[in-house]
Amino acid sequence: MAFPERWRTCVRQVSDINNLGWILSRFYASGYFSDKGKQLGESLVTYVKQQYSKTISSLSWLDDSVKTMALQKLQKLEALMGFPDKVCAYDKPCRADSN
Repeated sequence: MAFPERWRTCVRQVSDINNLGWILSRFYASGYFSDKGKQLGESLVTYVKQQYSKTISSLSWLDDSVKTMALQKLQKLEALMGFPDKVCAYDKPCRADSN
């Protein structure tokens, strides 16, 4: 019978206990994903969202109510890149707009 590698067992155990995996992943990601890279990715997503907003607003074949719904949905789009900006409680989702 083959056993999983030791590091896989350890990571699985930590991830399963109180959902601590995201804390470990933050340190891993920060080692391979720089702040500059994160900022570049976030600015790219912001730019794409702005362009989608302009495109949706300029579509003549969409009703105003549909445009409003599409723009609201676009604003809810959240890009999660690399690692969270701040550490949140383990029992709450970590979002950029959370306190």
